[in-house]
Amino acid sequence: MPCFVYKENIPVDVDGIGSIPVDVAYCSAFYVYLDVRKVGLEVTENTERLVKVGMEIKNKVMAKMNSTTHIQGQLAVRHHTVRGAGQGG
Repeated sequence: MPCFVYKENIPVDVDGIGSIPVDVAYCSAFYVYLDVRKVGLEVTENTERLVKVGMEIKNKVMAKMNSTTHIQGQLAVRHHTVRGAGQGG
């Protein structure tokens, strides 16, 4: 299965954070990638908030993609691969 970057720098308005750029890639499913430093949270703390923000981002990107493209399938969020500054990210 070929993998590729579908769209880059999609602006997403996140409640309490503002607009952040995300990228969407495809590799058997759609994935949303972003720099965790843009949301102002550390991966090692605030895990509940990080998951909540991640799900908000995922849902907003899905809404944008569904309203502007004809892609079938779903976006997936891989929480365990999120990396922050100093963690290879």
